[in-house]
Amino acid sequence: MTKPLKPATTVADHIERLRQRGMDVDDGQAYQWLPNVSYYRLSAYWYPARRVDDTDTVLDEFKAGTTFSDAVALYEADRKLRTLVHDGMERIEIAMRTRLGELLCSESPVSYKDPAMFRSEFDHGQWLATAQKRVDRSARTSDSIKHYRSTYGSNYPFWVLAEVLDFSDISHLYNGLPALAQRAIAESFGITIHPETLSREQYRKATR
Repeated sequence: MTKPLKPATTVADHIERLRQRGMDVDDGQAYQWLPNVSYYRLSAYWYPARRVDDTDTVLDEFKAGTTFSDAVALYEADRKLRTLVHDGMERIEIAMRTRLGELLCSESPVSYKDPAMFRSEFDHGQWLATAQKRVDRSARTSDSIKHYRSTYGSNYPFWVLAEVLDFSDISHLYNGLPALAQRAIAESFGITIHPETLSREQYRKATR
């Protein structure tokens, strides 16, 4: 039999609960944080401060010296770290779209439509079908897609298409490139691949 849901509680209730469990809580700080960052979200950051009994059961009590300020500081450190990571990932993603576009557009803006540009086992038709879904998804809001649809008969150069693709589509496309093309892009990021250090199967894939 399932338990009934607990009723919603107020900030004052949250503060009282934390104090009853042994946390030192500053009222001013708690009233600043809890209305803006929920009790439930912050609870992940004071979870490590909960006591554990001899059977490794986590108790609804805090270790001596646990403070609300410590949980807030941990939350802020995590938030800033995630911001830095997301910023770095965004830079890499944009650069990857650009480098891939430079390679694929060296012969024609629509070379991505040519299956000869990719490995024989790459499901090029499926990738194009997915790309078309991304285009259709963006058609209502993207002025670029509207322009190329009406002016160029839905013939989209890669630099336009790349902006509506998911990064998983970009990664999949990179994975379908021949080894030399993959290595050229990797080395443009300062990543050098040494095929001789790979396993036999990895070496086979990296050199064809």
